[in-house]
Amino acid sequence: MRGSNPDAALYWFARMLDGGCDPVYILRRVARMASEDIGNADPRALTLALDAWNTYDRLGTPEGELAIAQAIIYLSCAAKSNAVYRAYNEAVADVKKQSSLGVPLHLRNAPTRLMTHTRPVRVISRTTWPNPVTIGRCPAAWNRKSLRGSPT
Repeated sequence: MRGSNPDAALYWFARMLDGGCDPVYILRRVARMASEDIGNADPRALTLALDAWNTYDRLGTPEGELAIAQAIIYLSCAAKSNAVYRAYNEAVADVKKQSSLGVPLHLRNAPTRLMTHTRPVRVISRTTWPNPVTIGRCPAAWNRKSLRGSPT
């Protein structure tokens, strides 16, 4: 699927089944590829992969294998983007580098009446928030334009 060749992906799917591979293992890989390799370039890919898994769970072998084949062909032809995968890994790495930072006051819930009165009076709009990098609250923004779906 990573080579965007549906014929090759379908061939190797059939070879794996013929070799005794558990279809649930293949479905796990299909779901992972939908999220990791396609991501927001085609958000329907993950839904289709999970629907194929659900169909296989309901129908079993051999009928459910057709749903897996359909998902494999769809994913092979879909636009690819690993931007979400890269951004997530960067966020995880940055969290491991830093200590636990407190939640900024303007983002906290006010579970008590006292906290309601101690919250900042001025509402800070998204456009006026300070740059997180300069104030040391969190690392550089991971929200790249490509996270919204443009292929990389």
